[in-house]
Amino acid sequence: ADFMIGMAEKESEARNAKGAQRRSHKLRLEFWDLALTKMRERGLSRYEAVSPSKDNWIVCGSGIGGVQYGAVFTQSEARVELLFQSPIRERNKAFFDHVAVNRENVEAKFGEPLSWLRMDEAKSSKVALIRSFDGYNKEQWPEMASWIGDSMVRIQQVFDPILSDSAKKVRG
Repeated sequence: ADFMIGMAEKESEARNAKGAQRRSHKLRLEFWDLALTKMRERGLSRYEAVSPSKDNWIVCGSGIGGVQYGAVFTQSEARVELLFQSPIRERNKAFFDHVAVNRENVEAKFGEPLSWLRMDEAKSSKVALIRSFDGYNKEQWPEMASWIGDSMVRIQQVFDPILSDSAKKVRG
């Protein structure tokens, strides 16, 4: 009897987890639909071919292989990121290091501090701008979607010229 009760509880937990996952997927699809609209309104043409996602992130290319611009939406924060995530760890670290040399100039142009995450233990590295917010509060979504759009414009304006220069110097 205990075994049967345990099995029934496990099945119930699995159904509840699946339902929560479906709800979060629906929320993410709704949020990304709004955010992508805001991004396109700001002229971010790289996001024209990007569709809303059930994932908590979306990315677009930078024009350089293995380097992408990303946006992240979680329950507690939103981020815009410059991602170095080619299959070659050493290339990612070299790209990051070349960009990080200009950290003070980048942040001065950007207008605020960024999180510089070399992540030595990982294959990838990234530079991110992070903002806290309640991702489950739909009333905050328009403001957050606008923030993502505005921040993505700024991050691309600041990093595009640096990436072009870095691509000439970083091989792999």
